[in-house]
Amino acid sequence: MSALKQVVHFLRIAERDYETLEMFASLKAVQYFLATVYNTLGWERERDHLAVRCKGTELRQDEMEKKVDDSECTEIMDVVNEVGALLAARY
Repeated sequence: MSALKQVVHFLRIAERDYETLEMFASLKAVQYFLATVYNTLGWERERDHLAVRCKGTELRQDEMEKKVDDSECTEIMDVVNEVGALLAARY
């Protein structure tokens, strides 16, 4: 097995893991790298299917970013802003 085919094996594992963990920025990076390897190997069909999956990843990431409504995070950021404002006012 060529080195690039071994890389494909491990990139597919990484892609599944990042998908499971919903780590979309890392998932997109792996998908981009995998598409580059597919292209180098001349596997256009696999590359094209991956392009569709990558677009789906982008859409899911955008959707998740719009849904962020974590009241605990909001409270923490409010405290951080207040502390920052108090520290800035001291100088």
